[in-house]
Amino acid sequence: MSCSRQRLLAVASIFMVVAAVPSCRDRKTTISTDLQDAGFQMTDGDWFRACQENNVEVMKRFLSGGFSKDARDGNGNTALHVTAAAGAQDAAKYLLDKGVPVDVRGHTGRTPLMAAVIADQPKMVKWLLRQGADPKLKDDENFKALMLAVRDGSAGSVAELASYDREDLDAALLLAALLGKADVIDSLTNYGASVYARMEDDGRTPLMIAAENGHADAVTLLLEIGASRYTTDGEGRTAANLAEEGGHPDIAALINREPAPEELALESPEQVSAEMDEFVAAAEGDVPPQSGYGAEAPGDVTGVDVAGVDVAGVDVAGVDVAGGTGKVERPAPGKRVSRPIDGAVLGVVDGAGTPAPDGSAGNDGGGTSPAPGAAAKVARPPVIMRHYRETDVPLEVTGVSGDSATLEISAGTRKEITVKAGQEIAGTGGLYV
Repeated sequence: MSCSRQRLLAVASIFMVVAAVPSCRDRKTTISTDLQDAGFQMTDGDWFRACQENNVEVMKRFLSGGFSKDARDGNGNTALHVTAAAGAQDAAKYLLDKGVPVDVRGHTGRTPLMAAVIADQPKMVKWLLRQGADPKLKDDENFKALMLAVRDGSAGSVAELASYDREDLDAALLLAALLGKADVIDSLTNYGASVYARMEDDGRTPLMIAAENGHADAVTLLLEIGASRYTTDGEGRTAANLAEEGGHPDIAALINREPAPEELALESPEQVSAEMDEFVAAAEGDVPPQSGYGAEAPGDVTGVDVAGVDVAGVDVAGVDVAGGTGKVERPAPGKRVSRPIDGAVLGVVDGAGTPAPDGSAGNDGGGTSPAPGAAAKVARPPVIMRHYRETDVPLEVTGVSGDSATLEISAGTRKEITVKAGQEIAGTGGLYV
């Protein structure tokens, strides 16, 4: 009986194996047919094509048919590199969900984030960063993702990466100046790269590097955003000197032009306040105020006493305005009330002009929503770091005698003048000794 039972079990096992073989074949045949119907074959090339085309359903069929998610193309890149370069976010998410590492290395040691940067896919760069991609990693050529974005002129990717790699912004700006990437310079300086950065070996600034290499657009932009044309390198050469040595006399002339008086004049606190108002208004979608700080509307009276009165959403009670008189000019329709910023603290205000506390709605720190019926908070505008700038004044004190000083003006043709204490420096529009 025991022997007979063993024979029966053996026969049953053989039958199950034989029955399973056609089942597996049928499944593979079904998957292959489905792929063919979708225009694909079970090949490496078609797997990467499905990834590139963001075709998640076909990708699922490949993996169901036994295809490896870790397959590499002819360049040594993974499917995640391919999806990143194509901007195929759904396919990339599917691969991450299947366990593909977000920073998997591919050709020349590059990550999918780097692949997205090189392919100029800023939206994918942003998405990968949110999935935990590391922007500080370097490829085999010692490039980080930010430097690849600068090298390839991808201003959009630079904007996404800048806040993750702030310690490299100045170095990135120097590289952008060397390559003449004006759009990238614009993006980097928006996020805090300094136009006063210098090369460690010779002290050259971004303006000097751009001028020396003949990049007129980059030079023009750098001058517009506050780069000093009078700074010298380790050998005492200015940007104009380097432009001349590099064979770019037109750029040297651009740098050496005589500055207009308004370029030399320092802004008053009131002017800075008005400029900031315009910036905030533009960021909030308001109609920007017209030029002309504190202009009167027809029929309005300036010097109105506003102590304790809420004017245009700005509570000026207790604020020293209009030279300490407790009065402020009434703005024309469509204009904001600007107030001096001496001792003031920047903050978000709600619809009633009340500063929003830290962490409340409208603050970068997040927070809770306002109670029903409460005034809506004003969204904080983006911080543009280059708005915090220095004024470039081409003056050098070369001597002092009694109450007079001898100054050398470096703009255009160099010249010396002697000015007494309290006297305005001619041609500067309001600079005094």
